[in-house]
Amino acid sequence: MPVPDFQTIMLPLLRFAADAIEHSMTDTREALAKEFPLTPEERAELLPSGRVRRIGLDNIYIQAKRWDGSVGRPELQKFFGALHGKRARKGVFITTGTFTSDARDYVSQIDPRIVLIDGRQVAAYMVEYGLGVTTRAAYELKRIDSDYFIEE
Repeated sequence: MPVPDFQTIMLPLLRFAADAIEHSMTDTREALAKEFPLTPEERAELLPSGRVRRIGLDNIYIQAKRWDGSVGRPELQKFFGALHGKRARKGVFITTGTFTSDARDYVSQIDPRIVLIDGRQVAAYMVEYGLGVTTRAAYELKRIDSDYFIEE
């Protein structure tokens, strides 16, 4: 089986994560493996293992939360601590809310790097990749074809 594209893998992942419960990487990997008919060899090759990949890329840890209001620096400091506990060098913090300016300032000064994705960006990605959205209308734009009016 070829590596699934972003949209193919993200919709089952979002459905799995929709229960708002924190899931381990093992549980997530198993849920995705059930969604796609994968052999054990394909699982090892195509799904994250929790270890540094054979080609030398680091793992990226993700925390996604449904959040009303703004996420502040204290939440990001907790995530930062969790990243250090895993010796991770990269993290992504996704929220349906927003981030305070203090939180944004904090992540701009730390290592490991934490990428922040707020509710507006989540919505933009959903539209861009067609996840959880339906096209209601499509518009056709016309332009005048000047070649049509040229006399021979």
